[in-house]
Amino acid sequence: MKKEEGITTAQLIIAVVAIICIICVSITIRKSNNKDNMETEESKKVETVQQLEYEMKVNTFEELEDVKTVEGLEIRNIQVTQEDGVSVILADITNNTAEEKGGFMVDITFTDIEGSVIQTVPGYIKNLQAGETTQLNTSGTVELVETYNYTITKQN
Repeated sequence: MKKEEGITTAQLIIAVVAIICIICVSITIRKSNNKDNMETEESKKVETVQQLEYEMKVNTFEELEDVKTVEGLEIRNIQVTQEDGVSVILADITNNTAEEKGGFMVDITFTDIEGSVIQTVPGYIKNLQAGETTQLNTSGTVELVETYNYTITKQN
């Protein structure tokens, strides 16, 4: 018997199946690598917003913990939360001077991680006796929960 020259149907089917398998394995490996890269990128990002109960979010950037001063008054423990489209800003204000201070409006300017201004929100600091501490409480309808840092200045 003579062997037929050329490709048989069975050989053709085996070759096609092998090529399809190679393509499928290649695609699976690429998807796996892309997923691993995405997970690595996600793990590198700093979590800056914590989801609280319901729809409330709170900013957790450490830069917001920096102590600021305006007119000799110390501003610390600032907290920026957001719920139902309203951002609430709370901060402790302490008069560490030997005299009464306060009784004025301030501008709190919030910036993103690149230093671009997100929004300036007004607030009021009441009169504080020497050594007294109070809480600043102000709000705005701008999303400030993604804030990276802030400055506070006395209004003219």
